[in-house]
Amino acid sequence: MATSRPKIPSELRRRVLIEAGHRCAIPTCKSTPVEIAHVIPWAKVRKHEFKNLIAPYPTCHARFDDPHGPMDRKAIRQYKANLNPLLPISLANRNGQANMLAAYQELRGRFAEWLPTEVEYAAIKSRRSSSREKIEKSRSDAVDKLAWAIGAVADFQSAWGEAEVSDLAVVIFYHVAD
Repeated sequence: MATSRPKIPSELRRRVLIEAGHRCAIPTCKSTPVEIAHVIPWAKVRKHEFKNLIAPYPTCHARFDDPHGPMDRKAIRQYKANLNPLLPISLANRNGQANMLAAYQELRGRFAEWLPTEVEYAAIKSRRSSSREKIEKSRSDAVDKLAWAIGAVADFQSAWGEAEVSDLAVVIFYHVAD
């Protein structure tokens, strides 16, 4: 007799969606909407765990589930690892694990929003054809996004503690720039 599969708890679902930025976890896709999928199939693990959940676009999910498809489990595990380079760090023994993870995701997201805006501002500013109004709007957007990123840095530092921030910064900036 088959056992009924329980729903993924809403808080766990939210964490998986935040991890992927509410977009497909496959870096070449990034489409919306997304589904929640198990890296190792539910039939084998019979539980919902953050480390085994990923958010693919429905077409990517179908490609992953297809035994003859182009995505294998090893690739999906790597996509999951790329989403959150801090996953291997043993967070289970730390107090405030969810807050730490949320602060990391917020920091990563804010910097990921700011960097392209800053690049766009530099490009607009360097074009002779750009109007003063367009340059000012682009500068304003870049400054606003930088302010959000700085706020996320403060939250990150508060959640992780001063000593760990410098060690983690290299990992975060590598993944944001990537």
